[in-house]
Amino acid sequence: MLEDTISIPPATIIDECGVSILNTQFCEYLRVDQQMESWIFATLSRDVFVEVHDLSTSVKIWNRLQTRFMHASMDRSMELKGRLTRIKKSDSQSVDGYLCEIKVIADSLAIIQCPISNQDLVQHKLFGLNLDSKYDHIVTILLHYPFPLSFDDLCPKLLLHEQRMKSSKDGFESSSQHALVVVQSSGSSPKPNSGGRNRGRNNKNRGGNNNRNQNNRGNGGGNGG
Repeated sequence: MLEDTISIPPATIIDECGVSILNTQFCEYLRVDQQMESWIFATLSRDVFVEVHDLSTSVKIWNRLQTRFMHASMDRSMELKGRLTRIKKSDSQSVDGYLCEIKVIADSLAIIQCPISNQDLVQHKLFGLNLDSKYDHIVTILLHYPFPLSFDDLCPKLLLHEQRMKSSKDGFESSSQHALVVVQSSGSSPKPNSGGRNRGRNNKNRGGNNNRNQNNRGNGGGNGG
């Protein structure tokens, strides 16, 4: 009913006698259209109602509303993306509060059908920590991580880093050490190759076997004498 592809039936038709009569299909169309208008008007604020109340059909009302709110969504999207670009963590702000602020902006963009990609969200989050020197090392490590990290992956790493910094007496001086510990303790770092250790064990085993073989041959020679 709210699509432009639906054609409006003619108001009158010619009957078998050649007389113009009221088209019952047009009457049904008017009834449904007026009902649709009532439903739409019931959801509008007074300011929006003033803009559309004089339009003749529900389709025209709906199209006007779509255009109006599309422009509003674009303006809102630009505003939110600008806030996301400018967001920075202040010295007095906790990591949890900073992350919540970013999450609210990202959710607001998703609601108006303008979602931000995970990569952009991660970059905005990390770049917003640049003003706080205590996060320089962990930001550098996470920006050069060997594989992509999601927003949810970063949250526990940053929260753990904050906790370790608070519990440390010389937190500023050892921020690089804390950053490495946080990343390694997250369980995402690649495991070292264990081939060297295995080869060492194998060499030891071979050495032990050779000694035993030599002892056995010595014992066998003694017995034969």
